[in-house]
Amino acid sequence: AVPSEHSHSGDDILIPLKSIMNESYCRDLSRKLRRQFRIQRSNGEYMGSFVSYGYCKSPDDKHKLIIDEYAAEVVRGIFSLKVKGCSQQTIADFLNREQILPPAQYKKSLGLRYQSGFQSHQDGKWSPVAVTRILKNPIYVGTLVQGKRGTPNYKLKMMRERKPEDWVVVKNNHDPIIDDLVFTTVQRMLERDMRTPPEKEAVLPLAGVLFCPDCHRSMCRRSVTRGSRKFFYYVCS
Repeated sequence: AVPSEHSHSGDDILIPLKSIMNESYCRDLSRKLRRQFRIQRSNGEYMGSFVSYGYCKSPDDKHKLIIDEYAAEVVRGIFSLKVKGCSQQTIADFLNREQILPPAQYKKSLGLRYQSGFQSHQDGKWSPVAVTRILKNPIYVGTLVQGKRGTPNYKLKMMRERKPEDWVVVKNNHDPIIDDLVFTTVQRMLERDMRTPPEKEAVLPLAGVLFCPDCHRSMCRRSVTRGSRKFFYYVCS
């Protein structure tokens, strides 16, 4: 049978109408899912595929976090070394000498198909950047931060960073690995210029403490030799 002129005109009307209905359905579904995810995050339910180093998902509830004792001990060691004044590079070198697997390799050794959005070390070793990420992560004091990245809408699939005010933060959500005082101390140390001098493993006692009264920038350590004695002084950077 040859399609009539009326059937063609009917299709011309139905196709755009169906397109509008499908788009409306997708938009409403996306809104409902986003609302549901935000509710779950606000309730402290972990929604990620993989957990931060030091934790694992509870076998009874995949949305609850429990401590991975082996990795947690490594995390405690990292914070302890930092409080003692070690730089991130020194900590990374120590972990590599002890042949401790970095987070990505450790998760893969557990049989997890882990893929990180961060760039990992080419040799599969600890790096100062990886150490810094652990030192800055509030998850180790029991604070769960989710929703830092997401898609703008259901049409765009590329993930984007969200503003901090749009993050979902739940404090005292799970058992902490690090004490609040230790974590706060480390954050203050990271805000200061705590770089390790050449050929030294620990930072100097006054590093990140002395600031210029005029420009408020960190003071730099200098030395001068007079006779057989060596003197040290600080100047504005």
